[in-house]
Amino acid sequence: KNNGWEVRQVLLAYSSIPIVSCIFTYFHIWLALWMMFYPIAFLGCWQIPGTNLGFPMGWQGIVPFKAVKMVAMSVDIILGQLVNMRDEFGKIKPEIVAAILKPSLAAEIAALYPK
Repeated sequence: KNNGWEVRQVLLAYSSIPIVSCIFTYFHIWLALWMMFYPIAFLGCWQIPGTNLGFPMGWQGIVPFKAVKMVAMSVDIILGQLVNMRDEFGKIKPEIVAAILKPSLAAEIAALYPK
């Protein structure tokens, strides 16, 4: 009689391993993704300079913390390697730009230098 009960306990114990692992992994991945992006501003006590950590407790999302560095890197890559500024400015037709800017520039110049 005890043998059947013990088998059920063992089967329940072994079958609960993947279920508990899935629940833990789901929570773990959700928390990791949340911590990548939130909080946007540092939340906590004293922020350790140059890090997104606080002492004794505090956190800022990794992406918001590194936003300035990521933007600077992307601008350097775009302007330095992907886009040739000479070619891009060469595509601009001066006549069209002058026609677009003439009304607003004329108004500004008239306001700055009245007759």
